[in-house]
Amino acid sequence: YKLFKKLTFGLLFVLLLTTGAIWAQSDDDFVYGDLLPDAPVLAARGDYAVGVQTLRLVNPNQVDVINQTMYDRPITVEVWYPAIIPDGEVEMTVYTDYLGRADQNNLEPFTFMGRALRDAQPDTTSAPYPLVIVSHGYPGSRYMM
Repeated sequence: YKLFKKLTFGLLFVLLLTTGAIWAQSDDDFVYGDLLPDAPVLAARGDYAVGVQTLRLVNPNQVDVINQTMYDRPITVEVWYPAIIPDGEVEMTVYTDYLGRADQNNLEPFTFMGRALRDAQPDTTSAPYPLVIVSHGYPGSRYMM
């Protein structure tokens, strides 16, 4: 029993040291969205490099229910897509947005790094690709999820 207890403690100790080493190595280069040690199998990045673009669109003639008028509703969309990363470029971008409500004067700016190249040339070699649309809901940021 004592030997089993010592072996179990030793194994746990080695496991904790190993996990700490993995986290310590990751901290320097870690970017939100990178795989964590407990990530599910399907969370791994695929074979394609990633490009990102910000599109500012307008949906014309929308009903403003509160003011009982029509207006052109602006919407900002973030699009990620398979991309070609030129030699010397890094698949990295800075995302900047605000959380909160402008009408309540509580906007909080935030920034974080992401693994995509802004305005990269699309990779069409294996096209067509599926279109996936995710809406974060209101209030929120287009970078959520």
